[in-house]
Amino acid sequence: MKGYGQFCPIAKAAEIVAEKWSIIIIREILAGSRTFNALRKGIPLISPTLLSRRLVELEDAHIIKKLETGKRKPKYHYLPDSAAIDLGPILMQLGDWGNKWAVSDLRKEDYDPRLLMWDISRGIELSEFDDQNKYVVRFDFQGTPRSISRWWLVISREEVDVCLKDPGHEVNLYVKSHIKLMTEVWMGWVDLPKARRDGLIQFDGLNSDVKNFSKWFKLNVFARRDGLA
Repeated sequence: MKGYGQFCPIAKAAEIVAEKWSIIIIREILAGSRTFNALRKGIPLISPTLLSRRLVELEDAHIIKKLETGKRKPKYHYLPDSAAIDLGPILMQLGDWGNKWAVSDLRKEDYDPRLLMWDISRGIELSEFDDQNKYVVRFDFQGTPRSISRWWLVISREEVDVCLKDPGHEVNLYVKSHIKLMTEVWMGWVDLPKARRDGLIQFDGLNSDVKNFSKWFKLNVFARRDGLA
């Protein structure tokens, strides 16, 4: 990492976290992503080579810890070190600033269904689901490439699987909207009940499943910080 040649603590911190993708990797690890594949899901546009390099750099900077798991075939988990944990409140404040000052400049390519579905999956209120059966929701998005326009969430009391290919389970609820609209609902910028009333989000399923959608569909953490969920 090339330095700024300054003793200023802001400059020294920027040498670590201002490298492209580094702060996003830290965000993902603080949000609970532990494996290389999980990090790729939260950062779909980063190349595997660059992700590997950034992980090494963050480990060298003592921002994250790399733990080896498995005996026969080694696997690795990435955990936040103390420095990353200290960064948590700072990143949340940066997100609050971005929510106030930066999101008005979103471009078409910023509405990425891969990140959206991954973020939705880790915000679901699992206590709303039965601990015996799988609950399946299919999302169909307009305004995005066809290859990434249809997604399935397979939800149980224990976990959520995000699928780009049909998992083969019976679907309980179908949800259809434009990718831009669903992202804005998820972020709390558009009111979900109003979007439903205006027909901008369409549901197909039992009335009880449609009614329960808002119980388990918890908004993004920054919407919750604004008191919207």
